[in-house]
Amino acid sequence: MIIPPCCFSCGFPISHLYQKYLDLVKYYTENPVENKTPEFMALADLKIGLECCRRMFIYQHDMYKLIN
Repeated sequence: MIIPPCCFSCGFPISHLYQKYLDLVKYYTENPVENKTPEFMALADLKIGLECCRRMFIYQHDMYKLIN
């Protein structure tokens, strides 16, 4: 699945934030913050607060390699 351009529920544009999200998750995986998951910290840094938009990032699976 490719990240959709907008959140399905609220319409907030999210696709331009996905690469930053992946970079931040990688950073926080290497440099953990106590009692916080890397995904939580990445979404907090990107200021993604609505649950519907958070869902779009958290449940995204990168299928690009499988498709090619």
